[in-house]
This record gives sequence, structure tokens and C-alpha cells, in this order.
Amino acid sequence: MRLPPPPRMRHGKSAGRGEARDGPRPASRLDDDVPAITVAAGGDITEGGDATFTLSADPVPHAPLSVKVAVAAEGAYGVTVGERTVTMPVSGTAMLKVATTGDDADEPDGSVTATLKAGTGYAVGSASSGTVAVRDDDEPVIAEGPSVLTLVTRDLNGDAPGHVTEGGTAEVEVRLSPAPAKHVSLYHRTLPGTAYTNHDFRLIRPTRMQFRPGETMKVIRVRTVNDSHDEGLEDFSVRVWPATDDVTPKGGVIVTVEITNDDPLPGAYLARFGRTVAQQALDGISDRMTADRTPGMEGTLAGAAFTGSGMTDITGEDENGKTLSAFADAMGEADMTGFPDATADAERTMTLREAFLGSRFNLTGGRDASGGSLSFWGRVSEGSFDGAERGDGTDITLDGTVTTGLLGADYARDDWLMGLALTHSSSEGGFSDIGSDGADDGSADGDNADGELESTLTAAIPYASMQATDALKIWGAAGYGTGDVTLKTGAGESLTADTDWTMASVGLRGDLLEAPEEGGLSLAVTSDALWTETSSDAVTGMSSSKSNTTRLRLGLESSWKIMLENSGSLTPKLELGLRHDGGDAETGTGTELGAGVSWHQPQRGLSLDISGRTLVSHEDDDLEDRGFAGSLSYDPAPSSGRGLSLQLRQETGGQSEGGLDVLFAPTPLADRTGGGASTSRWTMEAAYGLPAWGGRYTGSPHAGLGISGDSRDWSVGWRVSPEGESVPDISFGVKATRRESGTESPSHVLGFEFTGRW
Repeated sequence: MRLPPPPRMRHGKSAGRGEARDGPRPASRLDDDVPAITVAAGGDITEGGDATFTLSADPVPHAPLSVKVAVAAEGAYGVTVGERTVTMPVSGTAMLKVATTGDDADEPDGSVTATLKAGTGYAVGSASSGTVAVRDDDEPVIAEGPSVLTLVTRDLNGDAPGHVTEGGTAEVEVRLSPAPAKHVSLYHRTLPGTAYTNHDFRLIRPTRMQFRPGETMKVIRVRTVNDSHDEGLEDFSVRVWPATDDVTPKGGVIVTVEITNDDPLPGAYLARFGRTVAQQALDGISDRMTADRTPGMEGTLAGAAFTGSGMTDITGEDENGKTLSAFADAMGEADMTGFPDATADAERTMTLREAFLGSRFNLTGGRDASGGSLSFWGRVSEGSFDGAERGDGTDITLDGTVTTGLLGADYARDDWLMGLALTHSSSEGGFSDIGSDGADDGSADGDNADGELESTLTAAIPYASMQATDALKIWGAAGYGTGDVTLKTGAGESLTADTDWTMASVGLRGDLLEAPEEGGLSLAVTSDALWTETSSDAVTGMSSSKSNTTRLRLGLESSWKIMLENSGSLTPKLELGLRHDGGDAETGTGTELGAGVSWHQPQRGLSLDISGRTLVSHEDDDLEDRGFAGSLSYDPAPSSGRGLSLQLRQETGGQSEGGLDVLFAPTPLADRTGGGASTSRWTMEAAYGLPAWGGRYTGSPHAGLGISGDSRDWSVGWRVSPEGESVPDISFGVKATRRESGTESPSHVLGFEFTGRW
């Protein structure tokens, strides 16, 4: 009776999700129940014999195993190369024999190599490969006249003769028959075809090659470049020609080698770019479906950042207080040279893209005879993405920043709305081979594995929404656009192709329960689906691409308003969000839970809000995200805006509320990692409302302080708002902020906002 082997302790940390594993794992890290297979080569053989390899399993398997072995050969000895299957018996030892063929031709010695491949039910041990030398036993035939020159491409690593996978080395045999009777000189070089010299394969300049008397074969090796973009099928040539009259043909011979690859760029970048553009556009369109239709105009202009010695930049902030930068290059530049930079004395050119970033406006007309109203609107927003693309032989990381400007018009009447948005987007990003430092060290990778990407897109997106019932609103949007993508490798190659972009999205929001004014339970559901497709044309040096992405979302929001004495209220809230991303970019499913409570006591001027949110689960087990916040406000006269008001807020971790909005945000879940308890921010603001312009308006000077780690934000500003219903409904504000960091020079931001209704 065979006893099972004793259990062994495992040590070390296993590779996490998404980590690259290069080569076989050592046996010391293998699971105790999985046998580790190793291979040992037999002794050298003479042509016509069998190369033998011994496969061993530790521990022995409980049942026969099918083990995959790749066989490769060097030299013309008739070896059948490729993958084979060897059955490993319960004894734990198996033999593999590889036959060679003998002939009468004198040729250089060769070899046979067996390499273990990963499979089911076993793991590859540390001794994963073995090589048996094959020796030629034929005497050379000495030529009486000129030798005939021929070229033969070798079959390497499973590639057919005359083919090589990008990043591999092509081998060409130079043969002379019969063998020369004296020293013979030849020259060889590489020639470009559809493949580019040094971009796709390594250049070999005319190089001298010498055959000794009786020598019949030499090998030319040409390394190909493993870049990250898909060039399709390419080819180059190897030419060999004689230097003397001892070899024919006199003009030499040429052999062609084809390079095959299936790299991820530009498709991998365009998938993420197209998805981000769609999300930015839908973010703006969704605001229109709930926008206030009161006639008037409102807008926000991002401010100019400056230092104590002058203006250096134009910037803005998003709703999370993040500094934004960049709009569309096509919008041109305003010449603002001569203003010194905060960290350098060089001249600075201020761009209109920076001036408009973070800005928005909305102009709504009065109702027409049919009861409808027309609105014009615009906004500029910025988003970013990070991703990783893994494939056979090419693993890359890539990132990008996407800035989108939208101009739109819509018409609303009764329960429906129709509109059209025109968008222009631009992006800048980069890619890097995982494990590559980008240096051209003469290897097959080099600079071409890293580089930069730029893309632009101009699109039209019609949209519509309808209030189907009192409790249900449905909406939809579709769009088409064109642009271009430019890929720049670290080796200086620049490739530009035209692109097409298509998107479609539908969604709904329903109020399942609506709480009455005196309080009670409210419950709402929201859901949407998004599909995008981004493609690029083929150009010389880069193949065409087509990428799709999908997104499905479902959210539930609930709250229970409890009325208290003296018009006070207590409102617990609960939110649940589900999201699944699919297609050719990052994929996965996430579940997020948010909860909070609000307490308001208007007679005392006090408000308290506490909220928290956590990522309950995600397919990426290493992904964590959570946040908590609490705020306390004091405003004894909230209806008038006069007098003193104070606000104190503390945040920990990531965003603490709006579970659905956070989960549904354009930023991928992978970008929201690391929101641990150590990340904390305090914000404080004090304001005092004073009568202005004869008491018809309230002017509120305010000051604030934000503290986060070693960063400080000091702000002062002035807000003006109407007091009462008999004055024009016009309000505006200005705010200046000084940002200090322990490692950077201080920066200053000036922002403006305006609202006018009639």
C-alpha cells in the first residue's frame, strides 16, 4: 500500500492578482498536492540516434498525468519540433525520445532541446529544460570547382521556416556545397522590406564571413525588435554574396523573413480613451436632464494661478477640489509670455485650453407659446485612466489624461427633452513595457517598448429624455465622431492614423417610494448601460485596430426622514451600487455600500452630517477603498444669508458619500485604491453676511483653511446674492486660494462664478 507523502510547510508570499510571473516557479513555492515536474537530458548522440530526456515528478502523482513538452532543434537533423505530450505514470518517472536522421552530408554539429510547459495537475520545477548535443559523422566533400551558395531559414520556437515572432531572433543558414577546398570569403547584410531597419529588426551592415576548407555551413542571426504596437505582417531580407570566384552565383542569394505580431497598441489606448470621452460626455448630458429651466444665465470661469511675482498658469478645480489642467490643443493659444514661473525663470505661454478648464455656462430662454424653453450650455472637464494590457510576450502599462469640451443646445417641454452636444476631446498619455527600463541596450526590446500616445476626437451626440410616468424617467444618447491617434516610440518613430468613435447609452431613474413633506421612507433606483467602439485605420508601420468597451450599472438609494420638535429633522440614508465593466479595457464587477445620517435644527442654526462609504467587494481582491466624513455647520439665519455662519468638516480616506456617484464616476475603480484611514483632511470656513447696495443684496466675505498632511489651503473671497424677491436675481462671487506644500512652491488660484435669472 502506497502511503501519501507527509505534508510540507509553504513559505513566502504568493504572487498577487495581476503580478507577472517570468519563467517557472521554484518547486519550494509549489502547492504540496501538485507534483513538480523536472527534466534531465541524456548523453550526447551521433546523427541518426535518439536524444533521450528523463522526466521526474516530486511528489509522485496519485494518477497518471499528461505533461506538455516543447521540442526545439538546431541543425539539419530531421528533428520534428513542436509541442508533445508525455504521460507521467504514478511511479514518478517518464522517458521522452526524440529521433534524429542521419545523412551523408557534412554539416556542423547541432542539438535537441526539451522544455517543460505549464499544464493542468502539475507545476514546472526548477530544472525545466535539457539539451542533448547531436554530432555529425560525415566526412566533408571537397569541391573541385566553385561551391554553390544557398540560404535556408531555420524553424525556431515553433515558428515556420521563414517566419519569426516579434522579439525573437531569425536564423538563416548559409550553406556551401560541395565544401570549399580553400578559404572562401562571403559578405552578408540585412535589407528592409515592409519592416523598418532598427525599428522592427536590427541592422546588419555589409559584414565579411569566411569559410575554412571543408566547412559547409554558418548561421546568420538577426534580432527583431519587440515593440508594443501592432504592425501586422512585415518582412525583411538577408542577402549573402561571394567576394571571390570560388562561389556561385556571383550576385549572391537573398532570403526573406516575415515578422508576425499581435501587439495591443493603439487599440488598448483607444479603448480607454473612447470610454473616458463617453463618460465625460454623459456626465454633462445627465446634468441637462435634471437642470433648472428657470430663464437666465449662470456660469463659472476657472481662475488664473499666479505667484507673488506674476502670473504663471491658468487652472481650475473640479468638484473634489483637484487642480485641473489642459483643454483641447485645437482651441489655440493666447500669448501670455513674460510671466515668470514659480520654479523657473523661463517664459510661460498661457493656453486657452487652460483658461477654460473647469469652466461651464448655461443660458436658458423664456418659455415660448407652446410652453417649451431653449437652452445653450457648455462645460470643460478632465479625466484620466491607468491600465495594464497583458498578452503573449507583450505586457504593458499605459495611462492617459483626457480633456473634453462640450457645447450643446436642448429644448424641453412638458415631460420630454431633446438636445445635441458637440464635443472636442484631446488626450496625452504614455505606455511602458512591464519590466523594461526603456534603455536601448542592444536587446530585442530597447526603446521601442516605451513611448507616448496622443489622440483627438470631434463628435456629435444627440440625446433625449422622457418622464414616462410620475415616478419613472428614461433617457438615451448616441454619438459618432472622428479624430486621429499618434504613437511615438522611444526610438523616435512617429505614426499617425485616423480614428472613428461610436457610442450608445440608455438609462432610467425611478422613484419607487417618495416620502411626503412630513417625512417618511423614500426609495429610488437608477440604472444605465454604455457601449463604445473606437477604431483606427492602418498606416505604414501600424496595423488597424478596433476596440469595444461596455458598462452596466445599477444603484439603489433610500432615506427615512424623521421629523423632530421645533421643525428639526433626522434622516438616515443607505445607498448600494453595482457596476460591471467589460470589453477590451479593464474589466470587473464591484459592489459599494454607503450610509449616513443628517440632523438639522433650523431654530438653533445647527446642521450635522455624517457619512461613510466602503467598497464591499471587487473581482480584484487587492482593491480597497473606503471613506468617512463628518461636518458641523452653524448658520442662525439660513434663509437670509445675513450674519455669521461657520462650517467645520473632517474627511478620512476616499470619498465618503454619494456611493452611487462615486461608483459610477468616470474614474476607474483601480484608480481609487489606497483610500486608507491614514488619509485625512480638515476644512474650515467662516462667513459673515452684510447688507449691500441699499440692503437689496447680501455681501458675504468669507475665509477658509484646509489642512491635509503637510499641505495647507488658505482662501478668502466674497459672495454677493439677492435679498428678497423684488430685486434682480443676480449673484456672483470671487475666491482666491493660496496652496502650500512642504515640497513645492506655493501656488495661487483665482476663480469666478456668475448667475443671473430673469
